[in-house]
Amino acid sequence: MLHPTEAVFSFLAFVCFGLHVTGICTADWWNLSEQFANGTVVSTSFGIWWTRTCIDDVCSSTSRDLTGELAWLLGVAAIETISVVLYALALPVAVMLVYRAVRDLNVDVLKKLYVVILSGAGAVILVGILLFVKKKAGLTERFAMETKDGVAGWSLALSSAGGTIGLLAGVSMGISLFCKTKEYDDEEENAEKSHEYWQQKHKEVN
Repeated sequence: MLHPTEAVFSFLAFVCFGLHVTGICTADWWNLSEQFANGTVVSTSFGIWWTRTCIDDVCSSTSRDLTGELAWLLGVAAIETISVVLYALALPVAVMLVYRAVRDLNVDVLKKLYVVILSGAGAVILVGILLFVKKKAGLTERFAMETKDGVAGWSLALSSAGGTIGLLAGVSMGISLFCKTKEYDDEEENAEKSHEYWQQKHKEVN
């Protein structure tokens, strides 16, 4: 029988995937804005893959140059892409988890896969984000405006949420599995002790 928590955990896998894919595919990881004396406002949004620049209400996007001083973004891009692949692998696991639970089939192996994949993907995402934030703060003076005057954007927030939820969901599922295993072991131990007790009683009577 499908337990409500199993349905929730499966749903969270899709939520995490959607949040993170949206986050890395949009150019709002880091935003900065500057207003000139003539009233013109220039705002720039930096993503992993491209940059969007707006002069007043006219915007244009350009792909990021991941070479030279910005070559470190290749590392962030690789890390975040790996996490997308992991989340994609978690989706069929989540579907099979619901499918087998509805039919009262064993789901322990699927739950273990869920724990490894989802918590792993969440941790990888957060590592990539920490690397991004750290490198933004350590860029050369040429890019100082990006670090000192910029603010984190909603794309970064979405990926952060996707990573955090995935990590927490995986850990929570792992804890529930551990508690279930411990409860089963305790029952086995109690049953064994009870069996030994009645054997001893039987010997005493005879």
